[in-house]
Amino acid sequence: YQQVIEHLPTNRVVLPDYESVFRREQTEQVFQRIINGETVIVSGVKGCGKTSLLRQLEGLAHEKGKSALYINRQTLPYTAEKIQSFLLRSAESLGLEAENFEALIDLIRKQQAILLIDEYTGVLIPDLDKAEQGRHEALTRLVKLANKEKVPMAIVVHAIPKILDRALEQLSLDRESVIIPKAATKDEIDVTLSCGSIYPRGESPQSPQALIIEPGTADVTLTIAGTQPGIINELIQDIYYREKKSQKPSPRVSPSLVFDFWQGESRNFLNKPIVHRVLSLAKYHFQENKGQLTLFRHVFSLPDQEDHLQAADQIRTADSGKILAPVKEDWLRLGLVREEGNKILIDGLVIAAAVCTPKIF
Repeated sequence: YQQVIEHLPTNRVVLPDYESVFRREQTEQVFQRIINGETVIVSGVKGCGKTSLLRQLEGLAHEKGKSALYINRQTLPYTAEKIQSFLLRSAESLGLEAENFEALIDLIRKQQAILLIDEYTGVLIPDLDKAEQGRHEALTRLVKLANKEKVPMAIVVHAIPKILDRALEQLSLDRESVIIPKAATKDEIDVTLSCGSIYPRGESPQSPQALIIEPGTADVTLTIAGTQPGIINELIQDIYYREKKSQKPSPRVSPSLVFDFWQGESRNFLNKPIVHRVLSLAKYHFQENKGQLTLFRHVFSLPDQEDHLQAADQIRTADSGKILAPVKEDWLRLGLVREEGNKILIDGLVIAAAVCTPKIF
């Protein structure tokens, strides 16, 4: 893992191996729609591959000699002024030199570049997080300007019906503009990332079905059901360094290993931005649907008050039949749960543990 990062500078865009993550024809079709001047919304449940598809579109744009300005909301500064300065510097590195958002949008349009926003969900939820207000104001202004000037762009919005409707209304789009990534299934692929095939900016995919890293002589294969990139990245690094020292073949990572590792070095995962984002979406949903919070605790036998780690250790699965279909769909969209056969599982121990803590909801 570290060897790959060291050999490729993080500011260099490298085309992802999109044939192993998404069916190439869909990536090409979406790209064609964007460069033809469409604005598309990439949506779907948490972990379906929205961010991965945007990264692949960015890589494809560069392969075809076009500029693509990729904006990750989580990495932006918090004030609107700093955000404008940050984005203008990012654009300048792509040859898009401008003094303000208006000039930048005009330049993107003239040079037939594309704009990729990852992601826009939080902007559409009023009062979600006051600390995010600066980000929201800047992104709203940028997107509205781009939409007014008909700049080709793709925007990630989570599949929460009210939020998706707001995005369509704000951008004057119809349902045909919504794209749901069609990720290859686990049966179709065994590897989503390997040495020599790396995502732009040296990052790893958000939601791998399976992952293989080749540190020297040892093969490390990671198969994990969760979609939390922080845990995945830390596990990979932990395994890599452990293997580098021992030079022994790696065992397949089991759920118990994931939990044991999370119990130790990865407790700070609770403070990662992506966790806050998922919990904020869940908080907004449960505030709007208070009965569902009681049901959620009941279905998974969540105590009203419990230590985070102790609660997470006890939570596993529940029968899918316990939950009405519309409610289950809500939870799937939020990324709180995932479904396997006739069982429904909490998707990420950190989510399960947080839900049982009154101070969060």
